[in-house]
Amino acid sequence: MKICVLGSGSSGNAIYVADGDCGILVDAGLSRREILARLGQIGVRIERVAAVLLSHEHEDHVRGVAALQRGRCVPVHLNRLTAVGLMDRGVPSGSFRFVTWPIATPEPREVIAPDACPLPRIRSAVVSASIPDVQKNVS
Repeated sequence: MKICVLGSGSSGNAIYVADGDCGILVDAGLSRREILARLGQIGVRIERVAAVLLSHEHEDHVRGVAALQRGRCVPVHLNRLTAVGLMDRGVPSGSFRFVTWPIATPEPREVIAPDACPLPRIRSAVVSASIPDVQKNVS
């Protein structure tokens, strides 16, 4: 499994997680241009991103989501509150896939993102990277 932090902090959060040739973005808080450039620095083309998994709707986690939809419809895995926040900003909801996870728990929990997600299980600790005191274990 490959895990690359593309950005972390108030200026934008994005993590690329892959197993083999296919991967997902956990959060897309950078601009499309920045996401493409940082993926390029690790040798990954945007076509290898099969899905986006969003932790929550804050701008530093979702800034690039709408722009990533240009040219292809990448499934966006998120909870309903995050979806409402994105729709309020005009992000089209056609690519949304709803998942449920316990975000603010100290123990790792599995997130199962169905459909197009190439990684059937990742720990919510990765999703919750910006929440303090959460173990950051990945299976």
